[in-house]
Amino acid sequence: MKTIVAGRSAERRPISGSTSGRAVLALIAIGGLLAGGVVLALRMARTDQAQIEHNAGHAVGETVKASFGFVTVANVDHIGGLTQQDLSSANHGISGLVEAGKEQLQVTLELTSDLGTETAPYTPEQFSLLVDGDAPQAPVTTTIHAGRLQPFASVQGHLGFVVPTDGRAMTLRFNDAVGEPILVDLGHAGVANADSTSTHH
Repeated sequence: MKTIVAGRSAERRPISGSTSGRAVLALIAIGGLLAGGVVLALRMARTDQAQIEHNAGHAVGETVKASFGFVTVANVDHIGGLTQQDLSSANHGISGLVEAGKEQLQVTLELTSDLGTETAPYTPEQFSLLVDGDAPQAPVTTTIHAGRLQPFASVQGHLGFVVPTDGRAMTLRFNDAVGEPILVDLGHAGVANADSTSTHH
């Protein structure tokens, strides 16, 4: 069969098998690249998420960005006290006696504002201690009381917690008014000596 094109006759030639095969191979290659890109993107997303989880806990001494400015846990003290032998077993009626097998954890921290004109409210209830395996606990003592952080001002104070002396991991959590909670790794609880049956604070 012949077709007239621009005054000339030309034969209509069928598409060769080799051309069709190359097109199919090209489509397969493009599909493979797209699939590889999807797999790579998923792997990167999982890697990024793992990195976020790895960096979720901040360190003591680190200045951490908050909605109002910064939170810094400056120091953590494990306060030991009187043993049962020191007290000669006369532990009744003593105020502030910590039960046997526990210690007082004192956390020194600072809240700093970087807001130019606004104040920011804060309360000790925003802080809690996470001991591995236990429910969050509120501070039993505090020198940080509810108030408003003034522009470019700082507030320093202590939080006290009573924790078991069993070596478990501890994390301080600050529930920021905006955004995710701030987590600070406080290390591990102490381990009680065999003759340490009570401590005092």
